[in-house]
Amino acid sequence: LRFDWAHPAGAAVFRRGEALWLVFDAPATLDVSKAPRGVSQYRRMEAIKGRDYAAIRIISPRTTPVALVGEGSSWTLVLGPGPNKAEQGSVTVERDAESGEAALTAVLAGATASIWLDDPAVGDRIAVVTALSPAKGLSSRRDYVEMAMLPAVHGLAIEPYATDLRVAAEGDLIRIGRPQGLA
Repeated sequence: LRFDWAHPAGAAVFRRGEALWLVFDAPATLDVSKAPRGVSQYRRMEAIKGRDYAAIRIISPRTTPVALVGEGSSWTLVLGPGPNKAEQGSVTVERDAESGEAALTAVLAGATASIWLDDPAVGDRIAVVTALSPAKGLSSRRDYVEMAMLPAVHGLAIEPYATDLRVAAEGDLIRIGRPQGLA
């Protein structure tokens, strides 16, 4: 699936349950009506438009390989055999040593935005951090007391358990915390 933008847009790709999400940090109406039908890589896809983002939620088997390739202002989502995952970078998550309260920082080169979006299947909100190419993400889920970081092919996706979780992109540094600090 190829998405061409007039200007470079940040993106994130992550899996949550049976759904694979592709999120862009620009509001747009994404047309998925011409996507192939009856293929084994996915069963259904829906476009979601937010105030400051555009997304596609794809119901796809967990065994389907996924890759994201960015070239200039275009993104290509590959469902099935494609680019080698070993070529992708990773996001570093550590304790935030500069914060007065207990917090985490994630280094995500080319981070562009921190977005809160509604998951229509679960009925809750998740935080997504988009970034420019090349692809870099988290290879596995990371569970914390107040949140979980979801596996991501590119960018970050955070499932909050605490209602006051804050996620802020400050250049390539993502700060994650709460007003009274993380447990």
